[in-house]
Amino acid sequence: AEGLRDAARALRAIYALLVPAVCAIALGAPLILLAFKPEYAETTTGALRLLALAALATAVTYVVDALLNVQRRGAAYAAMNALNAVLVVGAVALLAHRGLTAVGIGWLVGQALSAGAGLALVARRTARARVAGAAGAAR
Repeated sequence: AEGLRDAARALRAIYALLVPAVCAIALGAPLILLAFKPEYAETTTGALRLLALAALATAVTYVVDALLNVQRRGAAYAAMNALNAVLVVGAVALLAHRGLTAVGIGWLVGQALSAGAGLALVARRTARARVAGAAGAAR
């Protein structure tokens, strides 16, 4: 499928930068948040860690978006972004009454589900292209 190798290469490059940053933020969250107030650091460390972890899924959605653009699949691009908005905002809204850490969980779950949907969409298109290519070669 068009752009798939480039998308995989881009995701590896993004993760090479993102994984160390996510680890640094997750490990350093209490110290980073002390810049505000000790009480603030106590209540928001979990949320910051979850948001940092969610960045890994968000990277996937960005690469899927780029791939859909390269493939000129505007309807799929719009659908993926609408799905992302519904999943993330919906998950956050459902959990917001439980506090900031729950909001972080909602954000992570929404982004992860969106990334999974994007990967499934790309995999489906790739599988169809392979089947069509194999059928064409058999003729």
